[in-house]
Amino acid sequence: MAKWNMANRKSGTDIAETTIERAKKRLGLSTPTRVGDDFYLPGLTEFDDSYKEYRLQTDGKGNWGCSCHGHYGGELRKNQVCTHSAAVARFFGLPCLRTLPLKEAPIQEETKHEEPKRLTPDRPCDIPGIPEEFDTWRPGQRDTVEWIADQLESRKNGKVAAHDAPTGEGKSLEAVAALKLVGGKGIV
Repeated sequence: MAKWNMANRKSGTDIAETTIERAKKRLGLSTPTRVGDDFYLPGLTEFDDSYKEYRLQTDGKGNWGCSCHGHYGGELRKNQVCTHSAAVARFFGLPCLRTLPLKEAPIQEETKHEEPKRLTPDRPCDIPGIPEEFDTWRPGQRDTVEWIADQLESRKNGKVAAHDAPTGEGKSLEAVAALKLVGGKGIV
């Protein structure tokens, strides 16, 4: 695999463009620091980061270690590049090929994310006008209903929200539930 110099992006890489863009956004909001062999990058609430600060290390050959592997879901990044290492590598002009767990993961305090107050009830049928047969939300449906309702309430150029999903995923229920929550009328 070719080394990738984050400073000039001259050689090929399999790093996702979204990772690169997210790393750039991180650098627009925070500045990494270096202390000895360790690099530190502030966690950002805008990115729903789990930690207040991430610790990173590199071998200088493109392999990085990041403390993000220490929180739930971090292991999913195995052998990929996290946006923390991409941002730090870009800032310091170092190569970046992959991110692994730190050899000695520091104990870090997870940022407390308060559970947001839900607009939707626990069951779809608790929304007035939704039949009793809809007694549970499918995965992702509740979030989708809240997103649609938010779109309908916040649109300045008309009340339009477009939602696309495969047949049978529950789009009609989501649309009707969102309309009933905001007290609107619409075409489903």
